[in-house]
Amino acid sequence: MRTIRRTLAAALALCLVGLSPGAPCYQALALDVKLSAVETPSAAGPAARLATIPALTVGVDPVNLKTDIGSVAAAPAVVPETSLPNLTARRPTAPWTQRLAQLGERFTEIIGLKAAGDQLSGFGGFFDFGLQPAMAMAGAAEFKDSEPVRPQVLMMSAAREERSGSSRGAPPAPKSPETAQERLASRSGASGAKLMTYSIINTGLSLIAAVAAAGAGVKLSSALILALVPLATTLVSAAMRRAASAKLETAGAEKNFAALFAAEKQAGRSVWVSRLGALAPMDLGGMLALRLMHAAPLAAAVLGAAVFGGWAVWRGAKKFGQSVGLQRAQLYGVLKEGEPQIPIEDLPGQSALEKHGRYFSGGEAVAKFRRTYHYIRMQGLSPFGSFTTAVSWHLFFSGKTQKNMTPEERDRFKPGRFDNYIPNFPDAQGPTNTRIYAMRDIPGIAKRGDVDMREFERIFRDFAPGGDYVTMKDLRRLWAANAERDADRTNWLTRRIGKTAFNKRFKQLLIILADRVVEEDGKLVPAISRAGLLRYYEGGAAYDLLRERGGN
Repeated sequence: MRTIRRTLAAALALCLVGLSPGAPCYQALALDVKLSAVETPSAAGPAARLATIPALTVGVDPVNLKTDIGSVAAAPAVVPETSLPNLTARRPTAPWTQRLAQLGERFTEIIGLKAAGDQLSGFGGFFDFGLQPAMAMAGAAEFKDSEPVRPQVLMMSAAREERSGSSRGAPPAPKSPETAQERLASRSGASGAKLMTYSIINTGLSLIAAVAAAGAGVKLSSALILALVPLATTLVSAAMRRAASAKLETAGAEKNFAALFAAEKQAGRSVWVSRLGALAPMDLGGMLALRLMHAAPLAAAVLGAAVFGGWAVWRGAKKFGQSVGLQRAQLYGVLKEGEPQIPIEDLPGQSALEKHGRYFSGGEAVAKFRRTYHYIRMQGLSPFGSFTTAVSWHLFFSGKTQKNMTPEERDRFKPGRFDNYIPNFPDAQGPTNTRIYAMRDIPGIAKRGDVDMREFERIFRDFAPGGDYVTMKDLRRLWAANAERDADRTNWLTRRIGKTAFNKRFKQLLIILADRVVEEDGKLVPAISRAGLLRYYEGGAAYDLLRERGGN
């Protein structure tokens, strides 16, 4: 607490001399008042103390304020609505605060900062108090006088905050889905334009490096590869990006799943082609630079510059792929709203885990490798990703699922050595899993292989607090907690295998099932909604995706 107060004091000092824009000053001032209320407990209790906080420009819905006051007094999980009657978002009217705002706005004009679309990760994000202002820098304090905010403050214990481990925020775009799409589309377009710039620079550097290498005695074939590959990939990748952008616009305007998935495929190909063009100067150019370092140092230097050009393209392609992935996740969530879903009870299989597994076998009792690969591929994963997933699925589960087969079942289905017997999927569970599926019958709660709602709700209670979605960071904390809980039943090898499988599977899920974009630790990341994650565990998400992609 002392460190936080000292840092806030320094921030307020910067505000007083006009070196910090207005909104962060108001944020720091409001937070300083709240900390003062926490440090000076009153007999009326924490709820009453919070009610006495003066009305200041908070710049955020207090439902995201995660202040730990557990060390001061026991507080209820949620402060009742009537306990904060006067907490409103107001613009300060004191002369010195108005002057401070003018100085901050003037400073932002001088240095050319822009407020539109930015998210401030300053005081709230840095100290993890969850203060997520709607706008950054200048213009962030443009709130209407006496504009009420929901009078709820989420109180989190120190243990919960430690488990949380990140600053979580609501989707950074305004509530309108169209506005969110436009913002993400602009972000994607900017990253594509930057990638094009890097590609052109890389092409020019590669051409100069090829001429220099040829003049230094390098084979003509190597020089031609160095010159032509970046040029060809730049043109092809640009065409693919234009096609992806057009299809994304069509998907948003017409609510067309086919256009969305076609855009996803084109964007992925563009990333792959751009990286291919980056490999030529990075790999071939690097080897030639080492070879000519002593014989022709000038040519080696030019080749080294081409290596850095290829590296810039590689990173630019990665960022473009990430931006398109975010745009795809946002659009996918919008397109799924109101879409009909197959009832869970109509899916083949008895338990939720069996229903989940029957998708990969095409509804059959036995899943063979070729069919498993086909249905994984239909989810939208790459050929390599689908192949490795199918291999690991059959390699690790075939023996466990066939272990308890009866002689009659073996005679009837005649499974191969690496085939999976889907009705016995609950037998494949181990101590390193998520425990979402019940490992035994739990009277009144779940049958073996069905979703244990206690464990499912635990995800959002302990690892994704304050939201109805999960990110990869939340899921990794979940796995770490489960590994610690089951440490006496595992060893380092099983934990390593379990962690690798867990990370791989949920990374894939965030590629194919992410249905919203959220802010986490100052960054935009894809997330899966609570309803979408439950639908996945119940077995219906895979069938929905198959229908949306027009597969069979």
